[in-house]
Amino acid sequence: AWNRAMEVLSGLPASAVMGKGGDVYTSWIRSTSGSALVQFVLHQDKDAIAGTYPHAYFEGNTVRTETVLTRTDGQSFSLWVSATPILGEKGEVTGAIESARDVTHQKKIARALKESRRYLDAIINTMPDPLFIKDHDHRFVTVNDSFCEFTGHSRENLVGKTDYDVFPEGEAAIFLEKDRDVFRT
Repeated sequence: AWNRAMEVLSGLPASAVMGKGGDVYTSWIRSTSGSALVQFVLHQDKDAIAGTYPHAYFEGNTVRTETVLTRTDGQSFSLWVSATPILGEKGEVTGAIESARDVTHQKKIARALKESRRYLDAIINTMPDPLFIKDHDHRFVTVNDSFCEFTGHSRENLVGKTDYDVFPEGEAAIFLEKDRDVFRT
């Protein structure tokens, strides 16, 4: 099978691939180093999978990984790929199914979000006043350097904690009540 999504991704119509066998299905890729996952699965070559795809992991017989492929026209794609062997009656591998999902757009969004977070952290950390952000469970989500200095705790010792983990019980109870007022209003 060669569905419409693969036609769009590869630029090859199904008629150019179906029934051809061999490496025809990878002919649209500039470098075939990342295209042999299905071949490794066919031959049950776990060492080759680990060597070629360092982030590959197995779920039963299915291997999943993320890879970047470049088409012969120079366009690159980030793909989530999975390959599963097709087993015969005696458990022998008779074929394999490989699927790929283009996650290029999601990767760009994730990079932009990470950059935005770095920018926000830089702004927060240049503020001279102690600043913190808490979630609805009253746990510290973000703290700035001034807050760390104020409390005498490192960021790692504050994030994910509540006031009860950081301050004496009496103070923590007062802070908790003030937080509840803030959340209510």
